[in-house]
Parts: sequence; structure tokens; C-alpha cells
Amino acid sequence: MRPPIIRAPGHGKALQAALSTGILQASGKISSSDFVRWTSTECARVFDIYPRKGAILVGSDADIIVLNPDSSFKISSATHHSQSDTNVYEGRKGKGKIEVTIAGGKIVWENEELKVVPGSGKS
Repeated sequence: MRPPIIRAPGHGKALQAALSTGILQASGKISSSDFVRWTSTECARVFDIYPRKGAILVGSDADIIVLNPDSSFKISSATHHSQSDTNVYEGRKGKGKIEVTIAGGKIVWENEELKVVPGSGKS
């Protein structure tokens, strides 16, 4: 079963929006390592898909993002890849941009370009 967030409008920019609000910096109580653990490793454990997901280990799926914390971005429904034509973060500017996404060991997002075709993901 896929988590409901995968089907929610605007989910593809939620991580960037969360990062840009200062969630990692606010009060200094959450480290980058803790953020990754809570949003990746622990989520995979909750959905019982760890260590296939949520880990960088031999035999894991190799789903990784490369984040540039100094790069900025503006969220627009015209540039996100969703079945919805709206985005709850529309027009928001932020800092901390996902530059590359690797799924299953293959680059699927780079240079503002989606590098997959519909139907290429796993069901």
C-alpha cells in the first residue's frame, strides 16, 4: 500500500517547503541527521518497508535526493509533476532546493527536468 501523501496534491514540493521554513534550523533542536532519520528511515519502518526503503545499504533501492541548502526556488503548479493543477505552496519562495533525485539507482530528476516517462515507476 502506498502512503496517502503520495496521492496528495503538491506532495512533490512538501520537503522543499518544510526545509525552507527553517524546520532544521529552528531552535537548533533538530539536526540534519535526525531530520533524515525521521522523514526517511522511521517512515520506512512504520510502513514496514525498511531496509528496502529508508536506508543506504547494499540491497536497498537506492532512492536518494541531493539537496543544495544554498539554492533557492519558487513553487508553482506549472512546474510540479502532479495530477492536480493546484499547489498549496503556490508562489512560495524558499531556500534548500532538491537538485537531483535518484530512484532505484537511476537519476529521475536533474536540471529541473523529470527524466522518466509515465508508467516507469513500480506499482
